[in-house]
Amino acid sequence: MHSGCVQEEILLCIAPELLVGRLFLQALLPHEAVLIFGAERYSNYTGYSRNFKWAGDFREAHCGTVRDKQGRWEKVVTVIDAVCFSDPVLQFQARFLRRELRKVSLLCMPDAAGSYCVNRDYS
Repeated sequence: MHSGCVQEEILLCIAPELLVGRLFLQALLPHEAVLIFGAERYSNYTGYSRNFKWAGDFREAHCGTVRDKQGRWEKVVTVIDAVCFSDPVLQFQARFLRRELRKVSLLCMPDAAGSYCVNRDYS
């Protein structure tokens, strides 16, 4: 995290179940994406990147989040593994566009929770 906390790092800090879950998530194949149901947020924060700071506890129930029939928080985090390009022009090659569109289309299929938050993993 030499450039501070940004999208993925912030999400993993405020919902630590996602960080622990990341340890058990295998490398995704080109046709795979992951849905994570019910990860609880525990922390508030301020700032972004190098200005990121913890700002106290967060309670899901206090912000109106409800539980589903299985007792999970009614929220979904989606995970896709993006490709890191040393030359940004390469990302526009047809094979890479197809790969990303395939993964995103999987996440657009209806599910029981009905809401999504996209997390891109550049590892």
